[in-house]
Amino acid sequence: MMTLDEIKDFISITIKDKVSEYTGINSLEVREYSIEGSDQKGFSFHYKNSYQLPQENLEPLNLINDLVELIVFYERKYNKVDPSLIDNLFNDLSLSLIFENYNIFNGEHRKYDLLIKDLKNIGAKSYEGKAVDIGVIYCPNIDAFDQLKGLDFDYISLPIKKTIKSFFDEDKPFLRLIDNASLAIVIDDHFNVTGLLRKKKSQKSINYVIEKKFNTHVINKTYNLLLDIYLEKVKEILEGIGRGKTVIEEIDVLNKEMKRDVNNCPGYFYFSIKDSKINVFTENEFVLTYSNGDWKVKPYYLINAIVANYLFEIHANHFIFNKEIAYFLFNDLMDSIEVLSETLIRLSSCSTSSIFIIKNDASKDSNRSDLQPLYLNALSSKDNFNIIDSDYYLIESLSSVDGALTFDSNLNIVSFGEIINMSEAPEYPEIFGTGTKAARYASKDCLSIKISEDGDIYLFKNEEQLIKI
Repeated sequence: MMTLDEIKDFISITIKDKVSEYTGINSLEVREYSIEGSDQKGFSFHYKNSYQLPQENLEPLNLINDLVELIVFYERKYNKVDPSLIDNLFNDLSLSLIFENYNIFNGEHRKYDLLIKDLKNIGAKSYEGKAVDIGVIYCPNIDAFDQLKGLDFDYISLPIKKTIKSFFDEDKPFLRLIDNASLAIVIDDHFNVTGLLRKKKSQKSINYVIEKKFNTHVINKTYNLLLDIYLEKVKEILEGIGRGKTVIEEIDVLNKEMKRDVNNCPGYFYFSIKDSKINVFTENEFVLTYSNGDWKVKPYYLINAIVANYLFEIHANHFIFNKEIAYFLFNDLMDSIEVLSETLIRLSSCSTSSIFIIKNDASKDSNRSDLQPLYLNALSSKDNFNIIDSDYYLIESLSSVDGALTFDSNLNIVSFGEIINMSEAPEYPEIFGTGTKAARYASKDCLSIKISEDGDIYLFKNEEQLIKI
């Protein structure tokens, strides 16, 4: 049996890069810690590049216990943990993150493997030359069914339950009809199709509404976490200038008043299958995706966290406490950040290559010579408008123009089509395309975001990659 040191070496040397690829978080290190009440030691992943979030809130990295348990099981089953088994290891890890009852220590785990296999096979099909776009809503219990039926959709119960495989094999036109917009299928705890969810006339599409339910829950949790960080910064400033205890206590009251409800997470799970790619929405703070044989974690909430902390630092000198000012400054910033994040995710799903730059207004180099605005006059300062007031399709059009779409520290649109002069850019050791190199170089004194043609979202600061989602 592998010792703890052998497990640590295996994770540090063999697994670490895979974890970075799996989570999109680079610059990881493995740290040891003492297990309370025993003489044993454990270990966990930590960031070298901090997002200024408490470690316990970085859920994509809270996988170490599951990994250790799986590694030990693999060592017992195969007498070794060969690198060739790593893909299987992360497949098991992914399924355990989706299904609470997934457990490779008993034979029942096979049913979860078969469900994903069926979904993969459906995703690989087409109907009359068109790729499938299918929504599958999994209700593990009656409460989840009741919650689903409480949405503003029509639920059509089927007279006979069918497996997903037989449902689509026997009724092939459903490959086209279950379009994830007007129709989705509903499955029970045995993974049988029990009914259809149908969009009502004039209502938003099913996929939009369902994803919004999950995203809102994660956004609210992130909002509360960032509110704590924001108000702690305010406290530090006030304590530094000798403000009284009464004001500090007022901040704590405001914190409670501003907190959002986080008891709104759907009890059902949502599988969105499009072009052989599966997106899985669960109670986790991240989306799990399966594509081209690989599972990955998509911690989209870290976009909000990284942008918010960057903007908090810029506005730190304006954190003079006043109840109304604190409320509106924080909420205005968070509203704009949430729209920006949602826009980035939508552009990513459409594989729209683009670069976004958020300038540091306080930086002495904010007007840099390597950023050449081709279309600055089209959005003059008196006409600048915030991303929250912008239509998504306008942002899509502006970001599709060659060059970068730039914002100020309030997320007002400043210019578009800014060409990044790369004549003095260094040779980065990592392999990047031209656009990604430009985004990295542009982050010398700002935050830059690159969406690649394959849908990956990169965030750069100080010429370092913070995350790849």
